[in-house]
Amino acid sequence: MAGGETHTDRYRLRHKAGHYVWIEAVSRGIPADDGGERNDVMIAARDISRRVAAEQALAESMLELERQSRVDALTDLANRRQFEERLSLALKRLQRCHVPVALLYLDIDRFKGINDGYGHAAGDAVLQGFARRLCDSVRETDLVARLGGDEFVILLEDVPPHGAEAVGRKVVAAMADPIVVGEGQRISVSTSIGITCTQQPTDAATLMARADAALYMAKEAGRNRYHLGVMD
Repeated sequence: MAGGETHTDRYRLRHKAGHYVWIEAVSRGIPADDGGERNDVMIAARDISRRVAAEQALAESMLELERQSRVDALTDLANRRQFEERLSLALKRLQRCHVPVALLYLDIDRFKGINDGYGHAAGDAVLQGFARRLCDSVRETDLVARLGGDEFVILLEDVPPHGAEAVGRKVVAAMADPIVVGEGQRISVSTSIGITCTQQPTDAATLMARADAALYMAKEAGRNRYHLGVMD
């Protein structure tokens, strides 16, 4: 008020009907009419509720687009992008704080036969049911991601090898009951899992390669099982 500078502010006012409206107000101090030392304030205000609503809708839309870019649309799991981000952070914590990392790389045994025999709609339903069972088998802090097709990963932090094995056993057991799709159709599903664990600094490519090799060993041993390959 003393300097006579103009200020622009946005705030809410409660309407006499009870709801709130957003206001953009431009205010400036001006000399009082009586010529005294005090100043008055002149305010020019307008209702910007529609503009604020549009801005909020745009912000929410941007957040949803960001979410969709990191989430698999079919299963609502993390997608490859989010997995790679989380794995990078986990490996940095491993290097800095020696927090062990375990990776489970898994797929659905003979998934092509499910698609060919029951149709792609049933295959999609199997993927969704499989994803739910994976999530039910891990802690809330663990990451379950779909890399594409029937390939999934589970990222565990601060878990020793025997803890990762326990998760592998739990996942295999979770697939014992058929997945119900469509109008009560029951499809038997099993999974093969490659597990790798490390307490020493490594890179994402090496960790994924070891998990992939362990998955191959699980399949060679007859599927419907896990194989543990410890890096150190």
